[in-house]
Amino acid sequence: MNVTALLPVLNEEPYITKCLDSLLINSTGMISVVVSDNCSTDQSLSLISKYKNYSLKLVTTPVQVPAVSNWRACFKEADTDFVFTIGGDDQLAPHTIATFHEYLERYSDLEIFYFYFSNFDDNTQEEI
Repeated sequence: MNVTALLPVLNEEPYITKCLDSLLINSTGMISVVVSDNCSTDQSLSLISKYKNYSLKLVTTPVQVPAVSNWRACFKEADTDFVFTIGGDDQLAPHTIATFHEYLERYSDLEIFYFYFSNFDDNTQEEI
């Protein structure tokens, strides 16, 4: 099953590396990622460019656009059967993508899949 993670970003420097690691390194080629950068003024683009050897497509907006337009930029670039959205400050738990693929194979008529989520303190990394 083809799956794409849609990742619109704007100044996500403190978080983007952990987000992309959770998507690309932990999923071992099971997904592709579309990142739409909305004119970040921090080092987000520089950090994202370090993932060029992975299944990552980067698009940039020529001027800063409303958040919804940045999401649309991601959706336009997706060319797989399934997509999911994730924020640049979010991370997937290990094996999330593998579990997602298992559900897609087991339930061929699956149309919606919801990921459980938890919130963690940036400093302590403890669940809140």
